[in-house]
Amino acid sequence: MQDDRLLILQQQDGTKVECEIIFTYHDNDFKKDYVVFKVKASGELSAATYNPQDGSQGELGPVESDEEWKKLEEVLNDYYDQMQQKNDGSCSCGGSCSNCSGCSGCGEDCDGE
Repeated sequence: MQDDRLLILQQQDGTKVECEIIFTYHDNDFKKDYVVFKVKASGELSAATYNPQDGSQGELGPVESDEEWKKLEEVLNDYYDQMQQKNDGSCSCGGSCSNCSGCSGCGEDCDGE
């Protein structure tokens, strides 16, 4: 895993928990930025809000409503569907836009460049 995908959470008791960032996401409806991550020790997925202008030392905040969690679940499902398409070969570019003639299977904005 690359260091830029590593997230260290410090719990209230001072315990540090290593997590892998799966992706970040901005939602225009809620006007919030989210980070979706996996706890390395347990494999549990979770999410939090964050301020991208805070840099790498920013504070995470809670996801506050059921509507936000539902939207995040939809986004996560879409993400995994796109990853599956890349891995099972249904995307004609194989995730490499230089080999692409404009497929939309991988979710990338490929134009063959």
